[in-house]
Amino acid sequence: MPQPAEAKVWMDGTNACIQTGNLRAVMNQYGRVTFYYKDKMILNEKPELAFDCGIRNYRNKGGDLWTAR
Repeated sequence: MPQPAEAKVWMDGTNACIQTGNLRAVMNQYGRVTFYYKDKMILNEKPELAFDCGIRNYRNKGGDLWTAR
């Protein structure tokens, strides 16, 4: 079951950052998001998927399940 968690949000130069526990997400000035776990990169958006088309496409698959394109 989801539980409340402490989160920190801050700006680091031109990057926007959010962190809860050991998980951190960083969005750069162009909208590219990189995810870190314990300061190790675990997921990085590929520019050809999110930036050449100019938009991201999110769809709800029902309940808490989402897809992103």
